[in-house]
Amino acid sequence: MANLVGDLLAGIIELSLWLIKGFPSFCYFTGIIVVYAATLGRVTVEYPRRPDNAYRSWRKSPQGRTLLSPTLGTVFGFSFWAIVIALTVIVYEYSHPRDTTPRRRSTLFCVLHALNQPCASPVKEK
Repeated sequence: MANLVGDLLAGIIELSLWLIKGFPSFCYFTGIIVVYAATLGRVTVEYPRRPDNAYRSWRKSPQGRTLLSPTLGTVFGFSFWAIVIALTVIVYEYSHPRDTTPRRRSTLFCVLHALNQPCASPVKEK
């Protein structure tokens, strides 16, 4: 049993380390796709290579595309996934029908009500 728990913990630690190492790469490749699609191919994320006088500036590629650094592409990829997750949570929370039954009062509310202390009631009394 102890061996099973040790193997499970080792697997979880190994998976988390793999995710930590792979997450920036995942965000980088997402950034490449999102930036390219959002700008219709006018901007790209790549390492700027500068052979002998091939570029007019560091920010333009020979094809005329504007270059963004890989770090900025990773930031765009991370931001994209953060927005997707936030929108998913918002849509999930607001998609369920509201429960029309009154909420159960908390123990603290009952104690304060018994002591006749003024407090905010979550449910209007009838």
